[in-house]
Amino acid sequence: MWTRTRAYRAARTKRCRKTSSAGSSSTWPPSATWRSERAAGQCEPDRSRAPAYQDARRRALVDFLRGYVGSQYRFHRSYEESLETAKAWLAQQRGYWEAAAKQDQSALAELRGRIAELEGGKSWLDEQRARWEQAAAQKARELDELNARCLELGRSKDWLEEQRRAWEQAARESEQRNEELRAWIGQLEQAKAALLEQLAREQGVGETLRREVERLRARTERVRRSWLYRALARLRLLEELDGT
Repeated sequence: MWTRTRAYRAARTKRCRKTSSAGSSSTWPPSATWRSERAAGQCEPDRSRAPAYQDARRRALVDFLRGYVGSQYRFHRSYEESLETAKAWLAQQRGYWEAAAKQDQSALAELRGRIAELEGGKSWLDEQRARWEQAAAQKARELDELNARCLELGRSKDWLEEQRRAWEQAARESEQRNEELRAWIGQLEQAKAALLEQLAREQGVGETLRREVERLRARTERVRRSWLYRALARLRLLEELDGT
Protein backbone atom coordinates (compact mmCIF):
# COMPACT_ATOMS: atom_id res chain seq x y z
CA MET A 1 0.00 0.00 0.00
CA TRP A 2 2.83 2.40 0.79
CA THR A 3 4.51 1.61 -2.56
CA ARG A 4 1.26 2.27 -4.44
CA THR A 5 0.74 5.66 -2.75
CA ARG A 6 4.32 6.65 -3.49
CA ALA A 7 3.98 5.75 -7.21
CA TYR A 8 0.67 7.60 -7.44
CA ARG A 9 2.19 10.75 -5.91
CA ALA A 10 5.19 10.56 -8.24
CA ALA A 11 2.92 10.24 -11.32
CA ARG A 12 0.74 13.15 -10.19
CA THR A 13 3.78 15.33 -9.51
CA LYS A 14 5.16 14.52 -12.97
CA ARG A 15 1.82 15.30 -14.59
CA CYS A 16 1.52 18.58 -12.79
CA ARG A 17 5.10 19.44 -13.73
CA LYS A 18 4.38 18.86 -17.44
CA THR A 19 1.22 20.92 -17.27
CA SER A 20 3.02 23.73 -15.54
CA SER A 21 5.83 23.74 -18.11
CA ALA A 22 3.28 23.88 -20.98
CA GLY A 23 1.29 26.76 -19.46
CA SER A 24 4.22 28.99 -18.45
CA SER A 25 7.86 29.51 -19.24
CA SER A 26 8.97 29.21 -15.61
CA THR A 27 11.40 26.45 -14.66
CA TRP A 28 11.36 23.91 -11.93
CA PRO A 29 10.74 24.19 -9.08
CA PRO A 30 7.21 25.40 -9.71
CA SER A 31 6.14 28.81 -8.71
CA ALA A 32 3.98 29.78 -5.79
CA THR A 33 1.01 30.14 -8.16
CA TRP A 34 1.28 26.50 -9.16
CA ARG A 35 1.51 25.50 -5.56
CA SER A 36 -1.62 27.47 -4.73
CA GLU A 37 -3.41 25.93 -7.70
CA ARG A 38 -2.29 22.50 -6.62
CA ALA A 39 -3.54 23.17 -3.12
CA ALA A 40 -6.87 24.37 -4.59
CA GLY A 41 -7.13 21.24 -6.75
CA GLN A 42 -6.82 23.16 -10.06
CA CYS A 43 -3.75 21.26 -11.30
CA GLU A 44 -5.43 18.97 -13.81
CA PRO A 45 -3.79 17.11 -16.72
CA ASP A 46 -4.04 18.41 -20.21
CA ARG A 47 -6.53 16.39 -22.23
CA SER A 48 -4.46 16.86 -25.32
CA ARG A 49 -1.70 14.85 -23.76
CA ALA A 50 -3.86 11.76 -22.90
CA PRO A 51 -1.59 9.14 -24.58
CA ALA A 52 1.45 10.34 -22.63
CA TYR A 53 -0.65 10.44 -19.50
CA GLN A 54 -1.91 6.93 -20.13
CA ASP A 55 1.61 5.70 -20.83
CA ALA A 56 2.90 7.29 -17.65
CA ARG A 57 -0.03 5.89 -15.78
CA ARG A 58 0.66 2.41 -17.16
CA ARG A 59 4.33 2.66 -16.27
CA ALA A 60 3.41 3.91 -12.83
CA LEU A 61 0.94 1.07 -12.48
CA VAL A 62 3.52 -1.44 -13.74
CA ASP A 63 6.08 -0.06 -11.30
CA PHE A 64 3.48 -0.18 -8.61
CA LEU A 65 2.55 -3.76 -9.50
CA ARG A 66 6.20 -4.79 -9.68
CA GLY A 67 6.84 -3.23 -6.32
CA TYR A 68 3.66 -4.70 -4.95
CA VAL A 69 4.42 -8.17 -6.37
CA GLY A 70 7.99 -7.95 -5.10
CA SER A 71 6.85 -6.86 -1.70
CA GLN A 72 4.23 -9.58 -1.68
CA TYR A 73 6.83 -12.11 -2.83
CA ARG A 74 9.23 -10.99 -0.15
CA PHE A 75 6.38 -10.99 2.33
CA HIS A 76 5.29 -14.48 1.32
CA ARG A 77 8.89 -15.65 1.26
CA SER A 78 9.44 -14.23 4.69
CA TYR A 79 6.11 -15.69 5.73
CA GLU A 80 7.12 -19.12 4.36
CA GLU A 81 10.46 -18.88 6.12
CA SER A 82 8.63 -17.89 9.27
CA LEU A 83 6.29 -20.82 8.72
CA GLU A 84 9.24 -23.18 8.21
CA THR A 85 10.89 -21.80 11.31
CA ALA A 86 7.62 -22.07 13.19
CA LYS A 87 7.14 -25.58 11.79
CA ALA A 88 10.60 -26.61 12.95
CA TRP A 89 9.98 -24.95 16.29
CA LEU A 90 6.61 -26.66 16.54
CA ALA A 91 8.21 -29.99 15.62
CA GLN A 92 10.81 -29.40 18.33
CA GLN A 93 8.10 -28.35 20.71
CA ARG A 94 6.10 -31.39 19.67
CA GLY A 95 9.06 -33.57 20.58
CA TYR A 96 9.32 -31.77 23.88
CA TRP A 97 5.58 -32.08 24.38
CA GLU A 98 5.60 -35.78 23.47
CA ALA A 99 8.50 -36.39 25.85
CA ALA A 100 6.71 -34.33 28.47
CA ALA A 101 3.49 -36.20 27.68
CA LYS A 102 5.30 -39.53 28.10
CA GLN A 103 6.74 -38.32 31.36
CA ASP A 104 3.31 -37.06 32.32
CA GLN A 105 1.80 -40.42 31.36
CA SER A 106 4.37 -42.27 33.44
CA ALA A 107 3.84 -39.76 36.23
CA LEU A 108 0.07 -40.19 35.88
CA ALA A 109 0.45 -43.97 35.95
CA GLU A 110 2.63 -43.65 39.02
CA LEU A 111 0.12 -41.26 40.53
CA ARG A 112 -2.72 -43.66 39.72
CA GLY A 113 -0.79 -46.46 41.40
CA ARG A 114 -0.05 -44.17 44.31
CA ILE A 115 -3.71 -43.15 44.45
CA ALA A 116 -4.71 -46.83 44.41
CA GLU A 117 -2.26 -47.48 47.24
CA LEU A 118 -3.59 -44.46 49.10
CA GLU A 119 -7.15 -45.62 48.56
CA GLY A 120 -6.17 -49.05 49.86
CA GLY A 121 -4.41 -47.38 52.75
CA LYS A 122 -7.48 -45.21 53.32
CA SER A 123 -9.68 -48.32 53.39
CA TRP A 124 -7.25 -49.97 55.80
CA LEU A 125 -7.19 -46.81 57.91
CA ASP A 126 -10.98 -46.68 57.87
CA GLU A 127 -11.07 -50.29 59.05
CA GLN A 128 -8.45 -49.56 61.68
CA ARG A 129 -10.34 -46.42 62.72
CA ALA A 130 -13.54 -48.45 63.07
CA ARG A 131 -11.65 -51.04 65.11
CA TRP A 132 -10.01 -48.33 67.19
CA GLU A 133 -13.36 -46.66 67.76
CA GLN A 134 -14.85 -50.01 68.75
CA ALA A 135 -11.85 -50.71 70.98
CA ALA A 136 -12.09 -47.19 72.39
CA ALA A 137 -15.79 -47.72 73.11
CA GLN A 138 -14.95 -51.06 74.73
CA LYS A 139 -12.17 -49.40 76.72
CA ALA A 140 -14.56 -46.63 77.72
CA ARG A 141 -17.06 -49.21 78.95
CA GLU A 142 -14.27 -51.04 80.76
CA LEU A 143 -13.11 -47.76 82.28
CA ASP A 144 -16.65 -47.00 83.39
CA GLU A 145 -16.87 -50.45 84.91
CA LEU A 146 -13.46 -49.97 86.53
CA ASN A 147 -14.52 -46.58 87.86
CA ALA A 148 -17.67 -48.13 89.27
CA ARG A 149 -15.57 -50.96 90.66
CA CYS A 150 -13.14 -48.43 92.14
CA LEU A 151 -16.05 -46.62 93.78
CA GLU A 152 -17.29 -49.91 95.15
CA LEU A 153 -13.77 -50.76 96.29
CA GLY A 154 -13.51 -47.32 97.87
CA ARG A 155 -16.72 -47.93 99.75
CA SER A 156 -15.50 -51.45 100.56
CA LYS A 157 -12.21 -49.96 101.73
CA ASP A 158 -14.04 -47.59 104.03
CA TRP A 159 -16.16 -50.47 105.29
CA LEU A 160 -13.04 -52.63 105.71
CA GLU A 161 -11.34 -49.78 107.52
CA GLU A 162 -14.27 -49.59 109.88
CA GLN A 163 -14.20 -53.37 110.22
CA ARG A 164 -10.44 -53.25 110.84
CA ARG A 165 -10.91 -50.70 113.57
CA ALA A 166 -13.73 -52.81 114.99
CA TRP A 167 -11.53 -55.93 114.73
CA GLU A 168 -8.65 -54.12 116.38
CA GLN A 169 -10.98 -53.05 119.17
CA ALA A 170 -12.33 -56.59 119.37
CA ALA A 171 -8.74 -57.91 119.28
CA ARG A 172 -7.77 -55.65 122.15
CA GLU A 173 -10.83 -56.77 124.06
CA SER A 174 -10.11 -60.37 123.09
CA GLU A 175 -6.50 -59.96 124.18
CA GLN A 176 -7.73 -58.62 127.49
CA ARG A 177 -10.10 -61.57 127.80
CA ASN A 178 -7.28 -63.88 126.79
CA GLU A 179 -5.14 -62.45 129.54
CA GLU A 180 -7.97 -63.08 131.93
CA LEU A 181 -8.41 -66.57 130.47
CA ARG A 182 -4.67 -67.22 130.76
CA ALA A 183 -4.80 -66.22 134.39
CA TRP A 184 -7.86 -68.40 134.91
CA ILE A 185 -6.19 -71.25 132.98
CA GLY A 186 -3.15 -70.84 135.23
CA GLN A 187 -5.40 -71.18 138.20
CA LEU A 188 -7.06 -74.19 136.57
CA GLU A 189 -3.63 -75.71 135.90
CA GLN A 190 -2.74 -75.27 139.52
CA ALA A 191 -6.07 -76.79 140.54
CA LYS A 192 -5.52 -79.59 138.03
CA ALA A 193 -2.08 -80.30 139.46
CA ALA A 194 -3.55 -80.40 142.96
CA LEU A 195 -6.36 -82.65 141.75
CA LEU A 196 -3.91 -84.91 139.94
CA GLU A 197 -1.82 -85.11 143.07
CA GLN A 198 -4.93 -85.87 145.10
CA LEU A 199 -6.04 -88.34 142.43
CA ALA A 200 -2.68 -90.05 142.63
CA ARG A 201 -3.03 -90.32 146.36
CA GLU A 202 -6.57 -91.55 145.99
CA GLN A 203 -5.47 -93.99 143.30
CA GLY A 204 -2.89 -95.33 145.76
CA VAL A 205 -5.56 -95.69 148.41
CA GLY A 206 -7.88 -97.28 145.87
CA GLU A 207 -5.20 -99.72 144.82
CA THR A 208 -4.71 -100.66 148.45
CA LEU A 209 -8.43 -101.06 148.85
CA ARG A 210 -8.63 -103.09 145.65
CA ARG A 211 -5.92 -105.44 146.85
CA GLU A 212 -7.68 -105.71 150.17
CA VAL A 213 -10.97 -106.43 148.41
CA GLU A 214 -9.27 -109.06 146.27
CA ARG A 215 -7.77 -110.61 149.36
CA LEU A 216 -11.14 -110.59 151.06
CA ARG A 217 -12.78 -112.06 147.99
CA ALA A 218 -10.19 -114.81 147.85
CA ARG A 219 -10.59 -115.47 151.53
CA THR A 220 -14.36 -115.47 151.21
CA GLU A 221 -14.09 -117.86 148.27
CA ARG A 222 -11.86 -120.16 150.30
CA VAL A 223 -14.25 -120.03 153.22
CA ARG A 224 -17.21 -120.65 150.94
CA ARG A 225 -15.48 -123.60 149.36
CA SER A 226 -14.48 -124.93 152.73
CA TRP A 227 -18.06 -124.67 153.92
CA LEU A 228 -19.25 -126.23 150.70
CA TYR A 229 -16.84 -129.11 151.06
CA ARG A 230 -17.90 -129.57 154.63
CA ALA A 231 -21.55 -129.52 153.64
CA LEU A 232 -20.97 -132.01 150.89
CA ALA A 233 -19.03 -134.21 153.24
CA ARG A 234 -21.85 -134.08 155.76
CA LEU A 235 -24.35 -134.92 153.04
CA ARG A 236 -22.33 -137.89 151.95
CA LEU A 237 -21.99 -138.96 155.48
CA LEU A 238 -25.71 -138.68 156.00
CA GLU A 239 -26.39 -140.61 152.83
CA GLU A 240 -24.05 -143.27 153.92
CA LEU A 241 -25.73 -143.41 157.29
CA ASP A 242 -29.15 -143.56 155.69
CA GLY A 243 -28.07 -146.33 153.42
CA THR A 244 -26.82 -148.46 156.17
